[in-house]
Amino acid sequence: SSADPCPVCGSASEAPPAMTVAECTAAMRGTIGMSPVTDFSRMSGIYSEWKARYAAQNETAGWDPLNGGECTNGETMVAGDTGTMLTNAPMGDNCMCSDEADSAGRLLWQIDHDKDPSTPDRCAGMAASTGYMDSYTPYMYDGIVAFAQAATVEALATSNGFTGPTLLEAMRTNVSFEGVTGQVEFTNRDDNKGDREVGVAYTVVNHDGTDFYT
Repeated sequence: SSADPCPVCGSASEAPPAMTVAECTAAMRGTIGMSPVTDFSRMSGIYSEWKARYAAQNETAGWDPLNGGECTNGETMVAGDTGTMLTNAPMGDNCMCSDEADSAGRLLWQIDHDKDPSTPDRCAGMAASTGYMDSYTPYMYDGIVAFAQAATVEALATSNGFTGPTLLEAMRTNVSFEGVTGQVEFTNRDDNKGDREVGVAYTVVNHDGTDFYT
């Protein structure tokens, strides 16, 4: 539809001017916030070894078939603790992507990014050797382990499988393990069901007008 979704909002010309850099600096100075911890080595005895195994995974970000190196036509630079790598490269003579597929035959590490069959697919894998890791990856790993533990408990307890509510109950009452983010277990009190109260840490940060500092 071409109808104006907000006829009372006014036109762009009536909008106030954007804040200047100096105004943003003044507005942000002294801001205090909290960000999730990204280094769990002091919270988990298995984190360092897990992180090393993560970085040792096979490279799936694509490679140059002529020299075996990275695809130099990549458009995204990934930077980690141990190096950098260009990723998101289109397939071609100087870039090959992994053809590994899942059980349904769907390619895991290359994608038709624009849904146009006339353009080359792009490599969508991980640059594991750079040491780069999304800050939520350790939490996702522990979440899958927690789910698997709860599902195992339910599968052993009944031959009828499990439902969402029974699985959640099993997670609250039967899941407890040392994960890569620290101790993982969930509350089961009447006033609080399902929160993680142990093994959770945040970093308090303060903005000095230029950047956040711990």
